Amino acid sequence: QLALLERDLLARIGELPGEGRVRVHLRPSWGNPGDSLNSHPGEPVDLVVVGTHQRHGWSRLVHGSVAHAVLHGARTPVLCVPVPAQSQAEAGPVPRLAHVLLTTDFSPLAGEAVPYAYALVSAAGGVVELCHVADEGRLTPEHRAELEHELEALIPAETPAGVTTRVQ
Repeated sequence: QLALLERDLLARIGELPGEGRVRVHLRPSWGNPGDSLNSHPGEPVDLVVVGTHQRHGWSRLVHGSVAHAVLHGARTPVLCVPVPAQSQAEAGPVPRLAHVLLTTDFSPLAGEAVPYAYALVSAAGGVVELCHVADEGRLTPEHRAELEHELEALIPAETPAGVTTRVQ
């Protein structure tokens, strides 16, 4: 069993650039894997490599953390490698956004977000709500019209087909 695991691991690692040799040691472990990884009787170890799910809070309490145990008990350098995120096939389809709300204070930084709001709904069409928050009690009809005009000025000239804009 260990020979098959070693073969598969070496195939996954592939050829590494640089000088020197890479030796892989696989050992069965019972109990806490972190304690087992920190004990290397008679074996010179230059680096311990562990994966990490980067769990926090309740998830870490329930599942534990081998990487955490190794880091706190290690006598050699430890390299923690995050587990890759789910592949797109595992994560499911990309969601279609049909409605995006973009609030603005009319600052240049807020203006930079406008094209991204349209890009989010452009694939299949949808609605972009451009909104500015103002005190309704102090808002005169003239000021409301001025704000709506400023919001309309933010609409990109090349608005994608099928995208509707509402200003508020």
